[in-house]
Amino acid sequence: MIGDILLVKNNTYFGGLIRKAVRSNYNHVGMFVDDEYLIEAKMRGVEKTHISHFQELQTKGELEFIVCRFKKMSPGEKETMKNWLYQQIGCKYDFLQMIIVGLYLLFRIKRIYPPLDISKAFICSELIGEALHQVNQTFQPHIHYENTNPADIAYSSLIVQVRE
Repeated sequence: MIGDILLVKNNTYFGGLIRKAVRSNYNHVGMFVDDEYLIEAKMRGVEKTHISHFQELQTKGELEFIVCRFKKMSPGEKETMKNWLYQQIGCKYDFLQMIIVGLYLLFRIKRIYPPLDISKAFICSELIGEALHQVNQTFQPHIHYENTNPADIAYSSLIVQVRE
C-alpha cells in the first residue's frame, strides 16, 4: 500500500554495524509507492525495487523485514510522499551523510540541527525522513528530518507494524 514502510535487518557486517550504532533491530528502510514496489536509497543510489527482491533474500535467510503503516495519514499525504520519492530516483547515495550521522551517534551529539549534507544525495532513512517532511511531519519531533536513522523510524509513534 502506498506509504507503507519496509524496515529491513540484513545479515551483512555493515548492516550489523549500523544496527549497533543506532541501537535498532533494523538497518535499512524503504517506502512503498504501490502494492509491489518501494523506493529506497542504496549504495548505488535511489532506486525503485520490487518487493519480491526482499522476499527472495528473506527466503534465503539473508535478511528479515517487517512492513509498517502510518496510523494516521491521508491519501493526499501518501500521494505527496510518493510523488516526491519518484522525483528522487537516480539521486546518489550520500556517503558523507552516513559518516555524519555515525559521528552524531558515536559522540552523542543532538540531532536537532541540519547535518552537513550533499544536495540530492540520500541515505535510506534520510530519504524516508525527507519524504515524511514533505507532509510537514517527522518520525521523532526532537530529531531533524535529515538526521533520521532506522531506529527513529522503527520506534516512531506514527507507525504500527502490519505484517512480517
